[in-house]
Order: sequence, then structure tokens, then C-alpha cells
Amino acid sequence: MKKRAQTTFFMLLGIYMLVVIALFLSAVKETTKSGLAADEIETVQLNFELIPINNFFESCVKDIAEEAIVLAGFQGGFVEHIPGIPKLETSFADIQFWKFHEAKLYSQSLKNVAANQISEYVGNRVQSCALSTKEKFPAAGFGDRSVVNTLINRDDVAINMNFDVKIGTGDKLVKNGMHRIKIPVRLGYIMDSAEKIIDRQIKDIDKIDLTYLSGFDFEVSSIMSDDEEVLFKIVDKKSSIDNEPYIFLFAEKYSLETNGIDYHPRLDFINDIKAKVGEKYSKKVSARDVNNDIARFTSSSDIFQIAENGLIDFTPTAESIGLHFATITVEDSKGFKDTQVVKIEVV
Repeated sequence: MKKRAQTTFFMLLGIYMLVVIALFLSAVKETTKSGLAADEIETVQLNFELIPINNFFESCVKDIAEEAIVLAGFQGGFVEHIPGIPKLETSFADIQFWKFHEAKLYSQSLKNVAANQISEYVGNRVQSCALSTKEKFPAAGFGDRSVVNTLINRDDVAINMNFDVKIGTGDKLVKNGMHRIKIPVRLGYIMDSAEKIIDRQIKDIDKIDLTYLSGFDFEVSSIMSDDEEVLFKIVDKKSSIDNEPYIFLFAEKYSLETNGIDYHPRLDFINDIKAKVGEKYSKKVSARDVNNDIARFTSSSDIFQIAENGLIDFTPTAESIGLHFATITVEDSKGFKDTQVVKIEVV
């Protein structure tokens, strides 16, 4: 009797479960029917056929976004040069100046310009990703228009894009219109840090504070040129594209002449003088002065004089045969001087 009661109980339980499952499937079917009434269905839950298509497409878009970010890194933060802002032309890239003479050219508003340029770069190449995806997945379909928005965050670059990737037609259409891609490059932090370095350079016009540069959590190096230009290079190992540290270049041009500081003149190197008796010898000594106020040249030699413009012009006599030494001096209008000792041999 007890065994028969147990059997009856399990039979009733089984019938109940079948009824519940049937009702659930019926509800799902009715929901699906009502949801598929429109020509195109917006759905967050992608079906299994759309997932690999969407992943392939987003991988292509990610590659393009990384390409734009790398290009921006080599050009001072910008995919395209901003009209009116000078650039440092090198053999490998044209790099935006962030400071030119006394003017600071970079501001936080330009970060939005940089983000918009990345968006435009990606948006102009979305259809190429659609074509490559279509080649791999012939059943895939795509929208005609894309809207791309880029956010340069402190720790990453976020690409948000509206563009339909779809499969099926009519009441069997499934699509995804929103794509969110993050590139692990600390571009916001790097650009903010570069601005701090430029602010420091405004205070220290003609030198690089290596102690200050070492305080960042990325590597910073700099190269100063004879044309009063500085190229800064940031290598951030905490940012990565294709498993490589991210590189960011930016530049400044300074002017020692206009900073209000009086600098000493500097004689260019003077080679030894070798002159022959009875033959006229001429040589012009040169010097540099940041303030462009060289006043005169003088010489301590007893066998020749030097003109105020640096010209040495004399004809040795027999009495001057032998080895001599003379001090050449350049002096500016403030009385600052530079000297070199020159060897003169008369034969």
C-alpha cells in the first residue's frame, strides 16, 4: 500500500512538471511572437549565430582604434595636425609643439579635439571592417551609417559606436547596434602628465629637470637640439598595444633670446694659426651670443691685431718666426666675456 502511494505521488509530480514546462514554453513562444512583429528587432541578447560575427567585427574596429592611438602618440597626441599650431618635423614623424617660445599651445580643450580625431579616424574605416566581416560571414548584414564617440579617460581610451551588425531578415532578424571597445592605454594620464612637464619647462626655460621627470611612473627622456627645440619621449609600460609599451612624443621650442636673461657670449673653436713670412694671412673668428649683443673681439698677440668684427689680417715678418701664443677675447655689451688661447706658428 505504501509503495503504491509513493508511485502515485511521483506520477502526479511528473504530470505537474510537464504542465509547468508546457506553460513556460507556451509563454516564451507567445513572447517571441509578439517581439518579432516589427521589421527590425532591437535585442540585447545576441543569438549564437550573431555572436562570432559581432566579435569579428569588433576585433577589426579595435585594430583600427589602436592604429589611431599609436599614430596620435607619435604626433604629439593628434591623429591630424591642428592648423595654426607649429610642428617639429623629424625623419619619422611631424610632432605637435606643446609650447612655442613663450606661448603654451596645449590646453585641456585640445584633449577633446584629440578624441574627436580618433572618432573620425575610426568612423571613416568602419565600412572596411564590415566588408572584411562580410567576406568571412556571408550571411552577415550591416547598417549604412555609424556614429562613433571616443572618450580619452585616465586609464583607457573608450570607443562607443552605433552601427548595426545583423543577421537574418524580416521576423527572424537579430542585430546588435551598440559596440563598446576599450583600449588599455592611459592616454588621459599621459597627456595630463605631459602638460605638467610643459608647465615645468615654462619655469626652467633652458634646462631639463631630470629629477622631476623621474617622479612619474613611466619613462621620460628628452633630446635638446641646437635650434632651441626639445623632443620629449614617454614610454609607458602600464599601457599596452600588441604587448608593446605605449610611446608618446611631444615637443617644445624655447627662445633664450626673449626670456629676459643676459647670457655670456661663446667663442667658436679657433684652430691653430700657421703663417708664412711675407705672406698675408686672414682668418675670421666667430662667436655666438643668445642676446645678439656681441660688442667686440680683442687679442693679446704682439704680432697681429684683431678687428672688432673678429677679422685677423696680418703679414708676418722675419722677426716673428717661431712659436707664439695669444688670448682671443669676445665681449658683449654687458661686459660678459669668453676667451680662448690660440697657438700661432710663423715659418
